[in-house]
Amino acid sequence: MLDTTIVTRDLVTIGWGYPSTPIADIHLMRHKPSMESPPAIPGSTIKGVLRTASIRAAKLLKIDNICVDIDPRLISSICRENDIVLEIYGRPGGKRSRLMVETFRINRGSNIDTVVLKHVSIDRDSLKNLRGALYSVEYLPPCTEIKGKIALDIAGKENGEAARMLDLILLSLIEIQYIGIGRGSKKVWVKIDRIDPQIEELKEKGIASNIALKLAEALLNREIKCVDQG
Repeated sequence: MLDTTIVTRDLVTIGWGYPSTPIADIHLMRHKPSMESPPAIPGSTIKGVLRTASIRAAKLLKIDNICVDIDPRLISSICRENDIVLEIYGRPGGKRSRLMVETFRINRGSNIDTVVLKHVSIDRDSLKNLRGALYSVEYLPPCTEIKGKIALDIAGKENGEAARMLDLILLSLIEIQYIGIGRGSKKVWVKIDRIDPQIEELKEKGIASNIALKLAEALLNREIKCVDQG
């Protein structure tokens, strides 16, 4: 289990379709279906970005033959059965995902004032403003801390394969910072607050490699000094 913190570096939004409100045309998801509930980021959004990050991280770890296609219709026909990314994130119509990501929430008691900005839609052909196409978007401000849990199920896996999965997830958390999240792929920082069981215990059991130790150390000991330039 990884207790994880994401810190926004820019204005970040993940649109939510419920309910229609006077706050903005595109507004942030809430943990509960009420605009009085604090904003949150769906676990599915974090998981999707992690999957993209894992494809990049696999290359850095020199894991070969990774399927980079995300079209469910193609994955079943062209991707290998023992693809580690599909083993972690699941295969359409096949193996379930081994990665569980909960909804990431703003700390209880945090007084976050979201930002609402107006935008104009642009016609793709003429590259001119569309008349009457003004819309508003609600954003999380820079330096917002959002916390959630990430869990990797390694049941039934040999130690070597489990260790590779852990390497990949930890490096993917670092890679997220270069990919970004939400509309416009806005950049974020990532750190880990706690690993349970501890990484040293996993190392003793043969489930964590030396690479995992170094990655975990970097993520656990990270100090993020964020200054809102706005």
